Amino acid sequence: MIKLVHGGDIYSAKERIEGEIIDFSANINPLGLPQSVKEALGNAMDAFSHYPDPICRELVKELAESEQVRQEHILCGNGAADLIFRAVWAMRPRSALIAVPTFSEYEQALTACGCKIDYFELKAENGFQLTEELLKHIQPQTDIVFLCNPNNPTGQLTEQKLLERILARCASCGALLVVDECFRDFLDEPMQNSMNGWVESFPNLMILRAFTKHYAMAGLRLGYCLCSNPPLLERMTQCGQPWSVSVPAQIAGLAGTARTAGTTQRADICRGGAGRNRKAYEEDRMDTGRRRQKTEKAGRKERILAELKRNGFRITSQRKLLIDIILSDECSCCKEIYYQAVRQDPSIGIATVYRMVKTLEDIGAISRKNMYRISCDADCGFREGCILVLENQERVSLTMEDFREAIGEVLRRKGYPGQEKVETVLWNPAIMAEVQ
Repeated sequence: MIKLVHGGDIYSAKERIEGEIIDFSANINPLGLPQSVKEALGNAMDAFSHYPDPICRELVKELAESEQVRQEHILCGNGAADLIFRAVWAMRPRSALIAVPTFSEYEQALTACGCKIDYFELKAENGFQLTEELLKHIQPQTDIVFLCNPNNPTGQLTEQKLLERILARCASCGALLVVDECFRDFLDEPMQNSMNGWVESFPNLMILRAFTKHYAMAGLRLGYCLCSNPPLLERMTQCGQPWSVSVPAQIAGLAGTARTAGTTQRADICRGGAGRNRKAYEEDRMDTGRRRQKTEKAGRKERILAELKRNGFRITSQRKLLIDIILSDECSCCKEIYYQAVRQDPSIGIATVYRMVKTLEDIGAISRKNMYRISCDADCGFREGCILVLENQERVSLTMEDFREAIGEVLRRKGYPGQEKVETVLWNPAIMAEVQ
């Protein structure tokens, strides 16, 4: 007999228990299905006799506007679980990483396709909080990483900056990062804790969303994913049946997406104000320290700007932005500085970052060995090799040994006997900017 592990199985409970059943096993909005969704379903019952739209055109259009992503980067499914299984079967990964305890369907889908799973244990002594130790577990052989944010069942929220470092690490290793944000709407600031701002820039990022929890639509089965990797979405489409999202589910999704004002009110009621009180307490406790750090950072910035002017450099908005990011002490390499900068100014290129760091070193404003770890450090993905992205978006991982062999072959073709060892590889920033 199949073992049912997912919450919400009131049917098995009814076989063992008589009378009323109060279900604590599924985290679903206690306010139930929104009235506007009930009315929309009631008014559209005549449409139930038709086959559903296989690609959910109207719903995708509404979701694209709501999530601020392109329509072709959205795929709807029969709940988030359906999309988890589709992603796994579309990729057929050989090695995966999941942080546990977490949603059981990640493991179930990976096990079903014979994938080897690396478990990163969230420890009770850390409050089951995800830590940067996870970065060491993302290796060139890792094909896919599943994270739930906020996590189910611990409820812990992962810091945005750590998620961005994880995304960069996955990109350098050629791994797909799947971030499950199905509980995002219960947060005080849902969009500020979302990774959807990175979707268009990183084809190795997939975000899972569902109407199950916040809209109490568990029985209707409706979810969607955001991903800017069209070949992967196409394979996921082929891994499911054509009509995976029913007509009632699409109608309910349209009605739910359109009622943004009511969504805020429902979230406030569910949170009961506890999150806001906790946030206010933390802000009050840390306010003094933040003011001191801000004052010190402003002084350092002014000294650097004065030195740049003294050396004849123009003070542009991009240079000011890069200085702010560097002074945050949160970036360990130029690429991480670039990832932070491009979010605020998409016109900034990687070559601009390299030039700025070099300029600051030349005038003595920063030192790679002391104040900042600008150079490649222990967490840099290039130490394990590099990733080749082909025209069809397929990715090929090269180990450092592969890379050395390739360089050796080029040197032999250029007439070098192959006895000399390569001491340093100097990248041309202008060329690298074009490659990026």
